[in-house]
Order: sequence, then C-alpha cells, then structure tokens
Amino acid sequence: MIENEANFYSDAVYLHGNRRKINIRPIIVAILILIAVAMIYGVVRLFLKSDYNYSLEVSIPPVLYVGNDVTMNINIMGDEQYRDRLSTSLFLGDSESDILSLSDYEFYGSSGDITIEPLIEGDDIITVVTTVDSLHDEGATVVDQQDFPVTICPSFNSALLKINKIDIKLNESYNVYDQFVNKKCAEGVSYSSSDSSILTADSLGVITGIKKGATNLTISQDNKRFMLKVNVR
Repeated sequence: MIENEANFYSDAVYLHGNRRKINIRPIIVAILILIAVAMIYGVVRLFLKSDYNYSLEVSIPPVLYVGNDVTMNINIMGDEQYRDRLSTSLFLGDSESDILSLSDYEFYGSSGDITIEPLIEGDDIITVVTTVDSLHDEGATVVDQQDFPVTICPSFNSALLKINKIDIKLNESYNVYDQFVNKKCAEGVSYSSSDSSILTADSLGVITGIKKGATNLTISQDNKRFMLKVNVR
C-alpha cells in the first residue's frame, strides 16, 4: 500500500509539472478587435442617423390673391420606421399676422394639405418645420425647416391694372404685363383673345392687332378672370 501511494503521488506531481499553459493573447486581440468594430459601427450610425434621411416638398404659389383660397401641399419622404413620430408645424413670419389665415398649424404623418386664406394685401413668410419625436423622451429632432415668402395681391380683377381698356393700331404690339400696378401680381397670369382674327396674345402678355375691330382680352389666374376691351384701329 505504501509503495502504491508513493507511485500515485509521484505521478500526480509529474502531471502537474507538465500541465499545458493556455495562450490567452489571441483571445484578448480578438476581443479588442470586436470592441473596435462595435465602436466604429456606432460612430457611423451616429453620422448616418436615419432620423435625418428626409426631404420636404412644399407646393405653394409665391403670389396669392385676396378672396382666392389656395391649397398648400406638404409631402415628407423618409424612413418608414419614423413615420408615426413625424409632426409638421407651420408658422407665419408674424405670429399675429392678419395678412394670411391657415386652416391648420400642425399635422402628423408624412403628408398633408393646408388651406391658405389670403386676407389683405401685403407680404409674409410661411415657415414649415418637420420634427421626429424621440423614443427616449429626449425631445424632438428637427429634420427639415424651410421658409416660403409669399406676396398677397388685391382681389383678382381689373383693379390690378393701371388701365381699363386698350387702343392699339393695326399690326402694333402692346405689353399688358407692364400695366400691372404690382409686377408680382402678374406672375402665373395667362392671356387669351376672344377673337384671334382681330387680336393675338402670347403667354407673356404681349398682344398684337391683326385686323381692325373690337374684341376682349381675357386675363386669368386659376379660376379667377376678368376682361379688357381692346380696339384695333
């Protein structure tokens, strides 16, 4: 028994003395590489944050007329995952403006139509701000903000012009655009002759007498129009 115990002891010492050492250096290197990759990925996500992948499209004419309401369309394109957290606010250049009236000042979602009611003649600025609400109670992030200056002209009628009738000679040309009291109020206006055999009109407001006679020149803007009498002598 004593001899066997001695052999067992010597074997145990031998095995202990020849135990293999584990090289942990490659494991540490691999962990450090993983940490570095994770940090780089986080920085890239910070600079390419999907909250900012948006574009704002706003459709609004730069010139409005008192008594002629228009629709302002707002369309926001961006990541679907944030659509339920989008909100868009509209502000006037003057918070107490009596020049314009907006049907809504805020809506949620990726698109909306806002009715603009021009009240009196003047100039104003409509500011459109789109934000994404944070999921972590950190407030809202502004993803787009744009300013849209608008001019409000008087009601669309003959009072926009300095004249109330036109007399021109045969083969003579006449620029009606130059007769607007405010040139901005002539933007987007179209012109047409009631009788093109007597009078022609182009898109810039230049009319030309073709044949002697009298006819009407129709000046229009969307669904608003008025007429001037034109005599070709």
